[in-house]
This record gives sequence, structure tokens and C-alpha cells, in this order.
Amino acid sequence: MAVDGGSLDSEVDFKKRKDRDFPPGSQTRAKFEHLCCLGCDPRGLLSFLTLAVFNSQWQRSIYDVYGVSQSALVKLPERLEKISRELEAVNLLLGHYVRAHFVENPNLSDQVRSRCRHQATVYQSTPELLRALAIDLRAATARLTKYVGPKRYDTFRHAVVDLLKYVDTCTKSPHYEEVADLLDHLSSAQQKTLQSVAECLAKPRRTGARKKKGATAGKLLTSSDALKALYLRSIKYGFRKIRPDTCKPATA
Repeated sequence: MAVDGGSLDSEVDFKKRKDRDFPPGSQTRAKFEHLCCLGCDPRGLLSFLTLAVFNSQWQRSIYDVYGVSQSALVKLPERLEKISRELEAVNLLLGHYVRAHFVENPNLSDQVRSRCRHQATVYQSTPELLRALAIDLRAATARLTKYVGPKRYDTFRHAVVDLLKYVDTCTKSPHYEEVADLLDHLSSAQQKTLQSVAECLAKPRRTGARKKKGATAGKLLTSSDALKALYLRSIKYGFRKIRPDTCKPATA
């Protein structure tokens, strides 16, 4: 059977990466291999670890990800309610205009009159819709601030949760201690590369955006207790579900 040269090169490159990041004979290599023996794919495990470490250099909050200002989100419900009041004042006039010139105009086709009748209904219901949206936004903003505010959840923590979910799915346990040690070691081993990435990521910023303190000096969660707390809270945040083979969150 012919050997795929591309696959062979890829396997050689991966072995070099693994040996570089987790030297043979080291304690961290033994922990890496242990997780792989329990069910983790070596490539998948190394990819999740690397992604988590690199995300530590650019911790973007949920507001950064969606391009929404937290302060603007807080002010938006009041603005919507003000607009709804203003619309109600003009809706009566607009309704008379649409009915007289379009809906009840015999010179227009039934299709056009039907479409205008639908538009008039939309105009009439818009103020109520805006008020409902304002109510929901207030509730959502309070919940976001409580559970996924800038200091509680970000892209780095999300990557760490994905890593723990992967290990948990493959081995039936998150293995907090082993994962914490692997993250700590990989962060130290990749320090120069991480610093270069951080400097590159720090350059392109939105016009007028203020640089956050420590935005390029991410701190890793290298404590097993910290990983456990984050993983258990991620259920409360709604970022993961309880494993289908258990009746409670994984804690081991």
C-alpha cells in the first residue's frame, strides 16, 4: 500500500511540535500521554491546549465579540421607550395617510392595497414592540452583567471551557490538575511566541477605542481549583450542558 507523503510529513511535524512543547521524559509529557491513553486524541488535545494559551493574550469580553458597548446597552431601553412614545404620537396621522392614499384607493391594485394594509398594521404595532424589546433588554443586560460581564467570562475562558469539555468528553472527567499543569507548562514554553502574538494583536484597534490595561498580558488559569470553579460556573452561564451520562456536573 502506498504511503501518503503529505500525511507522513504532517505526522512528522506533529511529533516535532509535541516533543517541543512536551519534551519526552518530562512530567508534563507523562500527563499529556496519560490523558491520551484515557481517550484524548493527541492532535485534538494539543490543539485545544494551544488555542487556550494563545487566547490568554487577547481576552475579549462578550461585548468586544459582538461589538456592543456595555454602557450603550444599558441606555438603549430608555431610548427605545422614548422612540415608542414619539411613534405613538405620529401613528394616528400616519395611519390616516396610509388608509386614505393607499389602502382605500380604488385606483390601486388589490395587491398594492393589501401590502399597504400590512404596512399600516406593522406601523401600529411598532411602539408596543419597542416597549417589549426595552423590557427584555433590561432583563438581559442585568443577566449579562451578572454572569458574563468583562471580569467573569471572555474568549480566553471560553477556550479553557472548550478544552475542559473536550477532556471531559473523551475521558469522562475534566482532569483539572493535569490540564492546569499542561496549560502552565505550555504557557511558559511558548512565552516568546505569545509575546509576539500579543504585540501584533494589540496594534489593530477600533478608532477611538481605549487600550485596556493588561490587554496583551493575559493570565492563565493554572490552578486546578480555578479551572474547576470556571467549569462548574459555565453551566450556570449556559455555555455548556451537563453530560448526558450523568445526573450532575462533572466535579472530578
